[in-house]
Amino acid sequence: MPLAFIIGTAGSGKSFFTAALSEWLKMSKQDVAVVNLDPGALKLPYSPDVDVRNYVDVGDLMEKYCLGPNGALIMAADLIADEVENLTRDI
Repeated sequence: MPLAFIIGTAGSGKSFFTAALSEWLKMSKQDVAVVNLDPGALKLPYSPDVDVRNYVDVGDLMEKYCLGPNGALIMAADLIADEVENLTRDI
């Protein structure tokens, strides 16, 4: 099964590219699964089939541990690693 990871710096258009690419693939009758691996995304221009935010919520981490956004993202990365088996199953 072909697989693509869309990576880039903040604000570079990853989410919009992902939305456009997945729509184009769907119009081309391709089987597409979109996975959001950004636990800090507030809004997405697509509906992910699997969303890491269902496992880790950056806002909750900020509030619970009195962290800023960067600290919460670092903590989220550690917590996501603990959920890799569940994410793999969902994907």
